[in-house]
Parts: sequence; C-alpha cells; structure tokens
Amino acid sequence: MLSVTYNVIEQPWIPVVTVDGKNEELGIRKVIQRADALREISCASPLEEYSLYRFLGLFLMDALRPETDADIEDLIDEGRFDTGTIDAYITDCEKEGVSFDLFDGTRPFLQSPPGENEGGIKPVSALDFTLPSGNNHTHFGHAKMIPKDMDPGDALRLILVSYLFCTAGVQEYPSGVYGAPPYFGVVKGRNLFETLVYTLLPLQKISIPFDKPPVLWRRIEPIIPKGQVGSTSWLLGMLFPTRRIRLVPDGHGRVTGTYFSQGENFVNTESWHDPYVTYYLKEGKTEKKLILIRPSGGNGIWRNLCDIIDKKAHLASILLSQYKDLWNEPIINLTLYGTETDQASYLDIFRYDLSFPGRLMEDERISNLLKNCVARAEDMAGALSGSMRSVKAFSDASAATEVQKYYSDCEKAFWGLVGQLEKMDPAGYKNAYISFCDEIGKNARQCYQDACKAVTLRAKDLVMVEEQRKILNLSIHKLQKEASE
Repeated sequence: MLSVTYNVIEQPWIPVVTVDGKNEELGIRKVIQRADALREISCASPLEEYSLYRFLGLFLMDALRPETDADIEDLIDEGRFDTGTIDAYITDCEKEGVSFDLFDGTRPFLQSPPGENEGGIKPVSALDFTLPSGNNHTHFGHAKMIPKDMDPGDALRLILVSYLFCTAGVQEYPSGVYGAPPYFGVVKGRNLFETLVYTLLPLQKISIPFDKPPVLWRRIEPIIPKGQVGSTSWLLGMLFPTRRIRLVPDGHGRVTGTYFSQGENFVNTESWHDPYVTYYLKEGKTEKKLILIRPSGGNGIWRNLCDIIDKKAHLASILLSQYKDLWNEPIINLTLYGTETDQASYLDIFRYDLSFPGRLMEDERISNLLKNCVARAEDMAGALSGSMRSVKAFSDASAATEVQKYYSDCEKAFWGLVGQLEKMDPAGYKNAYISFCDEIGKNARQCYQDACKAVTLRAKDLVMVEEQRKILNLSIHKLQKEASE
C-alpha cells in the first residue's frame, strides 16, 4: 500500500465563511493568515464548530504567549496576526520533532503513535457519536448514513470533538478536566480575527503551569490507558487526551478505520476552572461551590442568563469577563455550545446565539430584575404543573407538554425584556417587571385552557378542573400583587 500524507497546516479542513459570505475550507496557516477577511468558522455540527475555535485559540496561545491585557489589546489594534510569528512557531515545532502529518508513522498529529494495547481497528464511524450505536441513540443521529470511509479533515474534526465532549467516567472510559461536558461560550467579534483574539488569555491570569507538560501536539510522553492525572498544565488541560485515537487510511488517503480506546483520566475536576465556561453558585449547609452549567433537558439557556453575565461573583466565563473589561462594547454577542449526556449516552446537542446589552454585566439592578423574572417564571411553572397534575384527566405527558410550552412563551417575553433594557431608564425597571409578571400569568392561564380543550372531560372531571383553575388563578393574582408592591 502506498504511503499517504495529510499536512494539517496546509490541507483544507477548517470550514469558514468569508466576510462576503462565501464558504471555504482552509488549512491552519491560511485560516490564521486570512482571519481578518473571514467572518467565522461554520460547521453543520455545533460541537465541531466549537472544537475548532478552541483548537485555533490554543494554537495561537502557544505561538503568541501574550503576557498581559495590553498584549491582547495590541493584537486587536494590529488588526491581523503576524504571519512571521506563526511561521516561526510552526518551524520550531517541526524542529522539536512535531509532525503536522495526520498519518505520520511515529507521531501522527493529535493522535497516539502506534504501540501496544491499541486493540482492534474499529469502523471510522466510531469517531462520530452522533451516529446511533449501542446505547447511544441520539435523536439527531438517526437520519445520518453510517459512513464506510471519511475525508481526513472530517476525521480530524471528530478527533477534537472526541477529546472535548467525552462523557464523564462511565463504562471504564476516562473523564476530561471538567467531567461531563458543560456549555462552552465563544465571544464573537466582527470577523474571525477578532473572535480568535477574544479566546486568548494573558499568561498573568493563568494560575497553573502554562506549558509543563506542553500542548498535546508537542507532548512526547505516551497516553497511558486509564492513567490517573490529578493536575495538568493549562495548555494540556485545554485539550486533554481522554481518548487514545489513531486513524487508519487506505491507499487513496481516505480514513477507513480507527484505533479508539481509553485515554487518561483527570481525577481532580474541581481544580480546573475553564476559561470558556459559565458557573453557578451552589450553596450548601456549610460551604458554597462553583458548579459548571451543563445542558439539561428542556432547561432553556435564558434561565441561566443571570449566571452567564455575573462578573461580580466570578460566575461569568473568564473570557467573557475579560472581553467586558477590555472593550466594554454596548452589545455582546456570545455563542454557547454544548451536548447533554447521561452516563455513556449522548442525548442532545445545543447551539445558542445570544446578543445582549453590555450594561447587563455592570448594572446590579438589571441583574436583580432578571433574576426575579426567572424566579417568578419558575414559580408560576410550578403552580401550572401542580394544578394540571391534580386533574386525573390530564396525563403526565400533557402536563409536561403544557409546562414546556409555557416556558417557551416566557422565554420570548424574557428576551423581549432584555432587548428593552439596553436603552431603558432605571425608573422603568419596576413597570417592566410588572409587565413581565402579567405576561407570564397570561401564559399560564392560556396553557391551562389549552390543556382543557385537548381532552374530553367528564362531568366529575369538570369539578376538579374548575377547582384547580381557581387555585392557579390565586397563584397568578398573588404573583401580580407582589410584583406591584
């Protein structure tokens, strides 16, 4: 069989959109060189898209090593990356023995070299967990054809996803630095250059060793199957080798199979504070803990917005807080990426594009207003659910459906309020809150009425339906009265 090569620096494998709307695929060097002329990375899979932002940010962090906030600001002022610096970094890596060839015989890029305990070759489809297999019946995978082979660039993007979105320590497979994958947030700029600069963190803000051990593609030590790791460097933690992967090409450069097995297991997840991630504060009887925000069922991200923007309590992501401190733009564009997992199964994939006034992050009165809005919406959801579940004619499924519809209506009202807050005078906050509470009360009444219309009610059911309607109305009146006081 003829030897094949695939140089990730030059070969086109990163899908991008130019500033004038054209779709292209580029290698690493051209993406960085042309970043100011590109609008964004754009993949069909949100997980591949985020993985590429993180990978390129990590590549730039290792190459540029900004020391201070001023260095980050200087990059924005320059308007593009210095190609000489990037070229020198690539050359230095190659002098060390780093191979940027995906099929290198001794150091294949971002993979484990040939060695013992690799196990048998698996189909290349094993890299794509959105395809149904075993107990992984994700709803978004059923329409996809299971491929027999794959383009090397497609396989490489899936390698990144495998490291970053692995499940948390189940079925003997190790966990990454944050356990089950959380939501990751990328602050979006006017072009790809700005977005990538917004992923960079000055070395002075990094409290753990930066490059000892080095980033994954510069690391020489083998990946130890199920090897327990209690601490790591910032560079390696940002792309932690939770899996041992090696691609198997055919003679024409297509990937037909893969070695795919357990990698290293990070056992001290509470010590890792990821710069892309939002946290919430969990208050126990004796202590308070920062917990990663993870995708969870139908819990819309709007209900976490107060945590996402909370700079004061250090719940907002480090990169979002840094963006707010350095540039203080009136409107912030943030994209969240995540996948919901349960044990070894992948349940759903999420991508949210959020746009909100920057003042939300600095005005505590706005933050309190939004917290109250979310809390009241959740209180009313409990009242609606309780009233419906007390009527035997309503099934649990119909009750859950109406509550979900109620939350969807509340979300529209919530984002409408957020949009108004950009120019709203503080004197209007009270009336805005009252209006929101009126709106969610109407939503709850309507959902209860819709549930009544959807079933055939017998005479004995009608009595209970009206009793629970009165109870729900009392809850709504109480909410509105408290809002106006």
